[in-house]
Amino acid sequence: RSSSRTLTPPLALGASSFAMPTYKLCYFDIRGLAEMSRWMFKVAKVDFEDCRLSFAFGTPGDFSTVIRPEFDAAKASGELATSLGKVPYLEVDGTSASSLASSASWARTPWRPRRSTSSARPSSTSRPPTTRPR
Repeated sequence: RSSSRTLTPPLALGASSFAMPTYKLCYFDIRGLAEMSRWMFKVAKVDFEDCRLSFAFGTPGDFSTVIRPEFDAAKASGELATSLGKVPYLEVDGTSASSLASSASWARTPWRPRRSTSSARPSSTSRPPTTRPR
């Protein structure tokens, strides 16, 4: 079946080059789950918006008194709906990836390409047998 639509590459439309994606990583203003992604973006020299939500304790060490007004407001407004109301989340060109593992994956992509799927892994029979001490 043929389609009446034709795809025109961006360069044919007058664009001089492809635009780099924009990244926005959002997490509390603490070291924690998003720290690895922040470091990977910086090591890769990839520009990203580092959205840090305020976080403080009412009583030091008492997690029942945590104060996080920006997070609570974003959750109440539905802004965090795509990330299931949780942080950290990563937005790529305005679309939420919403996962810590995907954040690190996006951050490492420009400077460390993924393993090729065509390369075969060694089979378990090619490894020397292991023996357990008795």
